[in-house]
Amino acid sequence: MLVPTIRAMNVITATAAQRKSEMTTYTIDTENSITAHSSKQEAEWTKKHRRAVRLHGAQGGKAAAKGMTKAERTARAKKAAAASAKVRSKKAKARRAVKGE
Repeated sequence: MLVPTIRAMNVITATAAQRKSEMTTYTIDTENSITAHSSKQEAEWTKKHRRAVRLHGAQGGKAAAKGMTKAERTARAKKAAAASAKVRSKKAKARRAVKGE
């Protein structure tokens, strides 16, 4: 008895070939937190930044102030105070706008 053979072929249509899916890039740090990135460049930057922080420590706080002179610490404090004041005034302006003043 003869049985007809069934043959199949994988075919990629022209529209399927044109579609390119961008895969999301993820990184997992040493604390097992997962971060999704919009591009491979962003993932590479994050990887390099995390490595620098791990090797040299975070640049900020008391550790960064230890190596500064008094004038540098003063300038840094003034810059932080100005940035804080700018944020506070922006929030106050938004609150006044909501109240209709």
